[in-house]
Amino acid sequence: FWQPGLRRFYAHLERLDPRLRYLLPSAMPRYIRIALFRAIRKGRIEIDGPGLARLGKRMCDSGFDWPDVDTLVAAWLATLDELFADRFGAEVREEWVRFYAVLRAQSAARMG
Repeated sequence: FWQPGLRRFYAHLERLDPRLRYLLPSAMPRYIRIALFRAIRKGRIEIDGPGLARLGKRMCDSGFDWPDVDTLVAAWLATLDELFADRFGAEVREEWVRFYAVLRAQSAARMG
């Protein structure tokens, strides 16, 4: 399940902005995988502020800016739509958008 999902995510990312795949921090797929498994198990996304702040810092250090992060989120939401079309309703989408908003808020100061 996870590997096909990651391949789809990278395919969307390649289509939207190929350079971003090579900027991804190594922890990004792991962090999202953990959040995804928790979301499936508990039916919601747990937002870990300190963990998101660390991830945001790594993204900044890798050369991401906010339009890049917006592109990452678009690729991820498209992947979730494909993988969980029957279970990926508005409520789940909103949880992922909230996850992204916390990531952005935790990291905004680092990006200037």
